Amino acid sequence: RLDVGDPHVIRLKMPREGETVFEDLVRGTIRIQNEQVDDQVLLKSDGFPTYHLAVVVDDHLMGITHIIRGEEWLLSVPKHLQIYKALGWESPNMAHLSLLLNPDRTKLSKRQGDVAVEDYMAKGYLPEALVNFVALLGWSPGSDEEFFSLEALVEQFSLERISKSGSVFDLEKLNWMNRHYLRQLSEDAAVKYLTPFLTAAGADVSDADKTRKI
Repeated sequence: RLDVGDPHVIRLKMPREGETVFEDLVRGTIRIQNEQVDDQVLLKSDGFPTYHLAVVVDDHLMGITHIIRGEEWLLSVPKHLQIYKALGWESPNMAHLSLLLNPDRTKLSKRQGDVAVEDYMAKGYLPEALVNFVALLGWSPGSDEEFFSLEALVEQFSLERISKSGSVFDLEKLNWMNRHYLRQLSEDAAVKYLTPFLTAAGADVSDADKTRKI
C-alpha cells in the first residue's frame, strides 16, 4: 500500500505467543496472554499518532514515574510495554484502580447522574468533604478513623492499602461527611461559603445580620 500510495496505517507487531507479565502496584503480578492483544496501530492513515503511541511518548518526555488509572486499561499494558521496549525507554510503575460503583454494584456512569467534582461543588459540597470522601473510596487507613485533613491524607496514603475490589459511591456517606465539615466552619466562613447558594435560591443577603441568622 505504501509503494502505490494507498491509504495505510503503521502498526507495531505484537508477539503472538507466550504472555506479558508485569507488576502492578495494586494488583501484584499480572499475566496477560499475548494472543489477546492485536497489533497496535501507531500512526493512523492521516498520519496522526494514536492515543497509545502519544501517551507513551508524552509520559516519557514528562518524566512520569507512576501511571495510576482505572482497571479498564489493563489490556492496554502489553501494547504500551512493547512501545516502551521498541523505543528503548524504561516503563513507569503502574497501578490500576478498581472502578467506582453505584449502590446496586453497577459501574458509576455520568449517564446515571453527577460524577464530576464540579457537579458536587456546585451543589454545595465542601472541597474538604469531597477530598476526604473520595480518598476513602477504595483506600483504607488501617483504622476506623473517618475524617482526615489533606495533610493527614498526604502523610498516611499509600498504594499498598488500596483495595482490589470496586468501591461503592455512597451518597449518604458523602452527605454525612459534608454535614460534619459544615459544622466545623466558623460563623464568618459559613456565611461567606453559603451566601452564593442563598443568593441563587432567591434569598435576600443584603442584611448581614439577617444572613447570619439564616
